[in-house]
Amino acid sequence: MKRITALLFALVVLSANLTATAQTNIQFYSTTAKNSVIPIVCEAEGAIIKPLLTMYHSPSWTWIVACSEADWNRVVVHIGQQDSAGGLTLATTDLENHVTYIRGFYVLHPFNLDDVSQPGHTIAHELGHILLHTRDEDRAEKKAGELLKEPQPTIIASK
Repeated sequence: MKRITALLFALVVLSANLTATAQTNIQFYSTTAKNSVIPIVCEAEGAIIKPLLTMYHSPSWTWIVACSEADWNRVVVHIGQQDSAGGLTLATTDLENHVTYIRGFYVLHPFNLDDVSQPGHTIAHELGHILLHTRDEDRAEKKAGELLKEPQPTIIASK
């Protein structure tokens, strides 16, 4: 049964040409995708995540965006990491398999205006886990603070 679940999960993960760096890629998990076409909401989430991964120089890694809340719930059940104690998990990282799962809904709709609720902080925090190869939340958060303080290039929109 576990093998079948893993196979079904793998079938609905959609790959996209959203490579943030040479070895870093973004994939989408969506149960509403039809004919392997990435839903618009997934593309919008990817458009926010990709520049952040590039800006923070993500190492070789796979980032899977669960495009909706229903998709996120399936992901956390699949990986065995349901939210505990009423907490709101925005992302989770599997260090051994080099995969980070992002809760896509909150990329587009942060739950409040606090800095820690913003996608940039979520990506920086998960990179803290990745770069330090740690599950320690305090160490990851300290590294996120360092990443967020680094000077960032100014992005100018072109016409």
